[in-house]
Amino acid sequence: MIKATQTCCYFKSGELKQMTLPSEEAPVWNDICWGEVTKTFTPAYWKSQIAMSEYDCCAKNEYRTSASLSDEICACLLGGYGITAEMSYAAYDKLKRRGLTTPDPNVCAETMFERIYLVLSSELTVAHRKIHYRFPRQKAKCLALALAKLANETRPQDEMEFRNWLLTFVGIGPKTASWITRNWLGSDKVAIIDIHIFRACTLMGLFSGDEDVSRSYQSLEKKFLCMATAMKVNPAQMDMVMWTRMREMGRFGTNAFNDFLACRKQSI
Repeated sequence: MIKATQTCCYFKSGELKQMTLPSEEAPVWNDICWGEVTKTFTPAYWKSQIAMSEYDCCAKNEYRTSASLSDEICACLLGGYGITAEMSYAAYDKLKRRGLTTPDPNVCAETMFERIYLVLSSELTVAHRKIHYRFPRQKAKCLALALAKLANETRPQDEMEFRNWLLTFVGIGPKTASWITRNWLGSDKVAIIDIHIFRACTLMGLFSGDEDVSRSYQSLEKKFLCMATAMKVNPAQMDMVMWTRMREMGRFGTNAFNDFLACRKQSI
């Protein structure tokens, strides 16, 4: 007998709450079914995690890491492939404390580059450990050019025009542009498809796992946004919750993704 619905009970803010979801066999979008709410990586599981989260999808400033756009752009630029969130934040904090995340029309890009590079090439402290930031020269150049651009240009007000404007910055690609747009504007029109989101969406059945994110970003982003709409959740909230949970899972999530790809390869 097919169940009509499934129920999820959870505590939030000290209160016992209950959420009713469609049955695991019910379709949510295209050929993807809801799956069991107790089974990790299913749409039902992510719907429950979003309901349990403390992120407020209605708060426009919920995702900002700072009070100024230049700070936000610098913070996001310092992230990227091979750079942990902890490493990028330590680098941002050190630059921020030295006043090197604020545009200064009186300082040329070359001088700003030298100042930023000096900081990024020095030791950082993360969890009481001394580490070195990856790609200090490359990132220093991007930051210096970004600050020079911010000193001379006015940002567009429209969300998508703002995202497209960010794509004109050296070192900012679709993911970083969407990241800044989501953080600064609280936009629900973009998605940040990083490795954590890519793995989560692959395990959910939304992506195949074979896509090249940099080349297929727009199509992957569109699928993500369509899925969020079908699940009746805020895309920015879904993105943040997925990213947070996948990071918390650590090797469990990575191994599940690798096992999925290995099993699919054997079945071909």
